[in-house]
Amino acid sequence: MESNPSSDEQKKLFLIGEYDALLDDKNRILVCAAFRNEILECAYDSSLICRIAKNRVARLYPSRYYRQMIAKRELSLVTDEEEEKFLDQYYGTVFPLNWDSQGRVGIHEKIIKRTSLGRELTLVGSGDYVAVWNREEWERRVQALG
Repeated sequence: MESNPSSDEQKKLFLIGEYDALLDDKNRILVCAAFRNEILECAYDSSLICRIAKNRVARLYPSRYYRQMIAKRELSLVTDEEEEKFLDQYYGTVFPLNWDSQGRVGIHEKIIKRTSLGRELTLVGSGDYVAVWNREEWERRVQALG
């Protein structure tokens, strides 16, 4: 089996485009092959981290990549209010996810509630993560972008 390159040698994630998806009755989303392949090729990771952004959009990051990003921030045993907010946002309110053999990812009920996801979704490549949008909200955003 081929060994993983060091983080300096890894290709940068380049997740682009938009793909319509459906949230099924078991709260799973089929992640398109283009995104799955890019994540597996660049991040060597089959698990994901879901973090809910300030705009209430779910962001899917490869787990190993997310860990590397977070590890760059120096943490302290003595925390102030800003540090507490950071810890809550980047550690406490994230959800580990895995995709099954068919490329589906189960979405936790709390993610659905906190983001107002409906059954019709759009997966949007955003460079180093996949944004999961309610399809109607995404279309409104695209229209507003002009």
